[in-house]
Amino acid sequence: RVKVIAGVTQTGTRGPVVQPLTEPLYLDVELPPGQVFSERLPSAHNGFCYVIEGQVEAEDADGGVVMMQRDDLAVLSHGNSVELRSGDLGARCLLIAGRPLNEPVARGGPFVMNTKAEIRQAYDDYAAGLF
Repeated sequence: RVKVIAGVTQTGTRGPVVQPLTEPLYLDVELPPGQVFSERLPSAHNGFCYVIEGQVEAEDADGGVVMMQRDDLAVLSHGNSVELRSGDLGARCLLIAGRPLNEPVARGGPFVMNTKAEIRQAYDDYAAGLF
């Protein structure tokens, strides 16, 4: 079972969120034991796989196999596709990819913005009840 949250899959299934600037792909993938899931990704996209339940095998950049377990996150290397294989008990994971923004990133607590000034403004707005 694959739930498309954002983007368009290689088979043309569209999620409710389609954003042309970053071309996001956000998939919630549930695999029975020993099943393989593959998806083509644009070579310029950054991506990652986060395991929610079970175990997932994936190929690393050197052609070796990496076993990921619950709460593991693997950053995907640039390539044309990703192939995931579930372990003996099945698996559920998030596969997320998108075009890089190439913008500065500032982090502070729960906020992620472009500058420290924007982080301070977000804290002020939060304290004022604006969101």
